[in-house]
Amino acid sequence: MSYQITNIYGPEIEQDWQNETTRYWFELDVDGESEQYCIADQNGDTRILDANGIPLTESDGLETKIRRALEPLYQIARDGR
Repeated sequence: MSYQITNIYGPEIEQDWQNETTRYWFELDVDGESEQYCIADQNGDTRILDANGIPLTESDGLETKIRRALEPLYQIARDGR
């Protein structure tokens, strides 16, 4: 399935000190629907999570599409630029 991603807002940064994880939350339009996703960074390992905190898989292409759209913004926020 092909996904169209437009209008990316964020990130809002959430620190989880107990799990040593930083979550970078973004709101984006996926196929015209407003949805929230985050890049969760745990000591350099990143995962894409949905609004409920459930990791996405690469099986349907959505994870890859979201990662490609959010990765540059995540890197800017992570590096403080």
